[in-house]
Amino acid sequence: MSISLVEKEIARFLESPAPEVICIRGKWGVGKTYFWNEFVRMAKERDAIALKSYAYVSLFGIDSLERLKYSIFENRVGKENIGIEPSVKTFKSNASAVIKQLGLKSLGIISSLPHAKNYASAFQSLSFLSLKETIICIDDLERKGDELPMKDVMGLISLLRDRKECKIAVILNDGELKNENKEEFSRYHEKVIDASLLFDPDPKDCVRIAVKSTDQTADRLRAAVTTLGISNIRIIKKIERLVVRVAPILKDFHPNVLNQAVQSLTLLGWSAHSDDAAPPLDYLLHRRGKNYYGLQDDEKMPDDERAWNSLLDDFDFTMADEFDIELLRGIKHGYFDEAALLNQASELNKRLEAEEGEGSLRAAWDLYHDGFEDNEAELVAAICSAYRQNVELVTPTNLDAAINLLNDLGRSDEAIDTLNFYVEHRGENRDLFDLSSNFFGDDVTNPDVRAAFDRQYESFKDDRSPAEVLVQIATNHAWGRRDITLLLKLSADDYFTMFKELRGSNLSKAIKTGLQFGKFNDADQDMKDISAKVEEALARIGRESQVNRRRVQKKYGVEVDE
Repeated sequence: MSISLVEKEIARFLESPAPEVICIRGKWGVGKTYFWNEFVRMAKERDAIALKSYAYVSLFGIDSLERLKYSIFENRVGKENIGIEPSVKTFKSNASAVIKQLGLKSLGIISSLPHAKNYASAFQSLSFLSLKETIICIDDLERKGDELPMKDVMGLISLLRDRKECKIAVILNDGELKNENKEEFSRYHEKVIDASLLFDPDPKDCVRIAVKSTDQTADRLRAAVTTLGISNIRIIKKIERLVVRVAPILKDFHPNVLNQAVQSLTLLGWSAHSDDAAPPLDYLLHRRGKNYYGLQDDEKMPDDERAWNSLLDDFDFTMADEFDIELLRGIKHGYFDEAALLNQASELNKRLEAEEGEGSLRAAWDLYHDGFEDNEAELVAAICSAYRQNVELVTPTNLDAAINLLNDLGRSDEAIDTLNFYVEHRGENRDLFDLSSNFFGDDVTNPDVRAAFDRQYESFKDDRSPAEVLVQIATNHAWGRRDITLLLKLSADDYFTMFKELRGSNLSKAIKTGLQFGKFNDADQDMKDISAKVEEALARIGRESQVNRRRVQKKYGVEVDE
């Protein structure tokens, strides 16, 4: 049943006073409850609800029939108050209705009971007697308490319709009904349920339901959700909240900065919150770019990645960048670091302004992607020219892609020239050449690029104290390639001198940090070499005296030869 037919059926249900039961069923997350609440609210605004009272009850955790009855009573409101949470005021109104409907005799019954606990029990029983001609939504049928039998719930629904002249809408994820609950629901379904509505909206329906704003940002969000085929309203609402938070922060930049934010928040938010439908984050951050730049053989590509690539081609997502990473941090943390986001937005703004020129990187790569012409010479010339004109905007992964392409085409001279030009013109930026601290550093795979970056990085003079670096690593439990490069330059004699001069807790921190480098499962050769030099220095210290031998062996676990 299409969503338009579901809307018509629910409209008919609300507008008719006749007692009946409808069931709204569908997969988890498609927005059944959200849709129902929105539709009831809109029907109230149109004055298109026949009965005067309304109650919404979730069965989540309710484990007795009496508790269910009382929940209906305490959540009942007049139709004019639909959309307002039940309160003490509405409860008093409902309680007054009990007295009014049942008369003073009900007070006599209650007052004759000996204990306060029984007062509450009696009032709960009497309150149910007052229920009549009410629209009741019973949600989360599959999440009811284990002590509440399904047959009792179905029996109560039948009683409310047949004896209390109520209209009941049952909402459930029928795929979650298991074992006895599933069997009992099936057994009583035909007798109790008058109409069963399958709620299976497509992405256009979902985004129409979930995103109500009419501004341009909301239009972009709706387009992004529809293109990706997201049909989980909970996820759409989460993405919408993220977009609403970042839009004011990015309002003064190039319009495409906000456009990319909407696109990336939609894609990354979908991936972060979806169990299995969306492309995983690791693929989006690290493998999608390789596919786009032709760094992975198509014949070796898994079928799921091939499908994701086709979807992302339509979505116009080529690869993640540092701006996307900052957005992802906000998704994961639940809040955005405004200063960091503004910094990345400023860098993206520069790249976007450059992309509007004729010699842009995107235009050069379009020659590769957008046809099968025999245009190798034109392509190589465009790539080399674009990377020179926009050298300040080229990221290490962009450069890696270009060098790989040129090498694959047998243009090694152009590849070397492009790489050398890049290093020459960006060579003052120490952090740029530290691939270990770059989020996308591991994605740079070309050995010539990695070697050139390592050489350039190691050329920078580092005036920091190695001892202070070791202590800082011990304190922060973190290090970068710059730290390893500095510590690797030290000889065993240098470490010997350092350890003889250090005192107090800093001595222990420095030694333990140096030794620990060689013990990590993923330790590279440089880290192992640092640990070996530290051990050699300690062994030398241990040979100085009997007390030092004991210190080195007992405290730091380093064996000392005779």
